[in-house]
Amino acid sequence: MRRMLSLASVVLVVASLSVAAWAAVDLEGVSCPVSGKPAKADKTCDLHGKTVYFCCPNCVKAFAADKDKFATKAGHQLVATHQAVQVACPISGKGLKEGTEVDVDGAQVGFCCPNCKAKFAGFDTDGQLNCAFGKFEKNFTTQTDCPVSGKAINPACSTEHEGKKVYFCCGKCKKAFEGDPSKFADKL
Repeated sequence: MRRMLSLASVVLVVASLSVAAWAAVDLEGVSCPVSGKPAKADKTCDLHGKTVYFCCPNCVKAFAADKDKFATKAGHQLVATHQAVQVACPISGKGLKEGTEVDVDGAQVGFCCPNCKAKFAGFDTDGQLNCAFGKFEKNFTTQTDCPVSGKAINPACSTEHEGKKVYFCCGKCKKAFEGDPSKFADKL
């Protein structure tokens, strides 16, 4: 009986470690938006319904006390950790053109045209961060999944609903949503 309990305990420990490893977020190269030090998975705060990672409890407190002060770097982190999707060019506000992406300290930023990309390249690092992530809600969305299908969104396929933009994977899902938004309200 003891042997069976010991074996069961070992199985539970291994299973819990496997689940924890599977659920862990890859924070390699991700910086705390307050201190700039490496972020840790167990030091977090909410922003736009997503998780921002910090290096220590003091940075979490500083962020919670003044989110606006650190919003640009926190927005950058949301993109770098794939919790947000870009929906507009940070220069023009227009739709994105494939093949115009650049890496901004671990986060991909796209543009509507080569001219906007070139203008962005002329900014220093702080200028690039402010341009791309300073108007986070204008250029990005934290809605990463289509509320109808559950698939990844297509930034070019959206509609307005209750004063907010809702994104879909395709026109068929957009049409289904517009036909009866209440059916999908719990997925927004």
